Amino acid sequence: SRQKDKENKVRFLSDNIDIKFQPKKVNMQWNEENSTLTKEFVFSSQTELAAFFQRVAVLADAVNHHPDILVYKAFQLKISLTTHDKNALTEKDVELAKQIDSAYTAFKAGN
Repeated sequence: SRQKDKENKVRFLSDNIDIKFQPKKVNMQWNEENSTLTKEFVFSSQTELAAFFQRVAVLADAVNHHPDILVYKAFQLKISLTTHDKNALTEKDVELAKQIDSAYTAFKAGN
């Protein structure tokens, strides 16, 4: 279906490259709207949220690509990825989203 296709890929309008997500592999969905990938994460405490936030910051610093992060309702985190200087989604956004998903899976598993 068209909706499923939209959920499983990000279209790079500037160069017509499609990058397929593998939801079963990363086990999570990102939303794509207005050249931005977004995802919300819910935690059981602010301490848990802060620890995950730190992991995301380390990943972002390692690739020099920094997401916008919103903390709200005490235990919720919304991460937004876009390449600001290109005003578009790029491979950097997709790769960081995959790294964040992997980090979240490991974090929730206690690793």
